[in-house]
Amino acid sequence: MSTLVGEGLTKTYGSGHTAVTAVADFDIALEAGEVVVLLGPSGSGKTTLISLLAGLLRPTAGTVRLNGEVFRADDPRAPTLRLRHVGFAFQTFNLLPTLSVLDNVALPLRLGGERRKPARRTAAQWLDAVGLDNRSTNYPRHLSGGEQQRVSLARALVGQPDIVLADEPTASLDTRTGAEITDLLTELTRQNHQACLIVTHDSRLADAADRLIHMNDGRQADPVASG
Repeated sequence: MSTLVGEGLTKTYGSGHTAVTAVADFDIALEAGEVVVLLGPSGSGKTTLISLLAGLLRPTAGTVRLNGEVFRADDPRAPTLRLRHVGFAFQTFNLLPTLSVLDNVALPLRLGGERRKPARRTAAQWLDAVGLDNRSTNYPRHLSGGEQQRVSLARALVGQPDIVLADEPTASLDTRTGAEITDLLTELTRQNHQACLIVTHDSRLADAADRLIHMNDGRQADPVASG
């Protein structure tokens, strides 16, 4: 059984002659231990698709299943399920500026009800895993872009989720740092047998994939069509 499945996913904004379909009849399945790269140009619907899969948006049509169960944005359990089963890494890092690096990483555990000390101990282990154990007391503003993305990865992984969704995780980074982040993300998720979806417009990330999916104009596309 696939860890995360989207079947016939469609998302349309507006209605009538002003309607815009961002995602159209899209099928995708993510397996444990697999790195999937979803490649497409800006505006192709990638972020909308990842938001549908994460239960952040309700599809106009289609179904998302998480570990075999229907996963809906309007389900009261969705925030809890997302916190337990889905980790996120973002292009803009989304670190809280008023929290230390250690407390940023510990945040998902704290939101899940874990006490401060054990949450911080686990967070420290993940900072060590991403090579930033010496930066735990710093604040995000003290870090480079690459370091902030490493913190973002540690936060995505700290709760040992089943799925890691990375939305343009290297877009704000230079080529070398982006390659280091990609290698780190794929190594850690494979090592922990997690399903990993990397959404990107950068064709250089294709080499990281166990499976490559092309997207264009909201649909799964032929590689030539998505550039």
